[in-house]
Amino acid sequence: MTGPVTGGLLRIAAACVACAASVWLAVWLQQYSAHGRTSVNEQRLVLGLTWMDAAKALPLAMLLVLPGLEVLVRRAGSDVRIGRRRAGVVLGRGVQACALVAAVAGAADFWPFRFASYAESFESRRADGLTWVLLVPWQFISCVVAGLLLFVLAALRRRAADREPVVLTILAGGFVTGSLWTPVWFCPFLAWSGLAIWCGWLARRPLAPRSLDATGADATATDEASA
Repeated sequence: MTGPVTGGLLRIAAACVACAASVWLAVWLQQYSAHGRTSVNEQRLVLGLTWMDAAKALPLAMLLVLPGLEVLVRRAGSDVRIGRRRAGVVLGRGVQACALVAAVAGAADFWPFRFASYAESFESRRADGLTWVLLVPWQFISCVVAGLLLFVLAALRRRAADREPVVLTILAGGFVTGSLWTPVWFCPFLAWSGLAIWCGWLARRPLAPRSLDATGADATATDEASA
């Protein structure tokens, strides 16, 4: 079960996801200069930081996206069709779990690197013979899986109101492209920004009063589903 989408939740989600977008943009700008524009690592220091140091902020960005995902989960949980409601909530919770795993795995990947030093790299770690658990790209896998789950959720919620399917599709693309942290891509910034703007737009709208029909079902949700 999920709770209602309140104005407070929408405002918190808009603020948090906007912060996530800001963090992602700052990391992208720093890595763009420190790593370089191509796949060749130029190993520069920008503001006294390596591009790997900048990536240490990305787990925070992932955690800040969670309130926005909660809005989507609760909207999916308001569907009057029981099968779609359950599937939507399961998919949404799966995306949240993947985002959390990506944050933890990303922190485990980047925080062991010493600040302002290129002495250690991912390649040198592999040469040191770490266990396979530490070598598996959990952060990459989690982001890709989250994106795929969002694509499925967008298809499931294709008739939802307030342009929700569009938001879900854009967010899915953001997670898939956000799987690359070495260096990051610009696209997730656009996805997080879109989610923040959408949550802010919903927060500024007056909440429609919800009513129950004779069967006890949410009549407002029924009207939205049939729209």
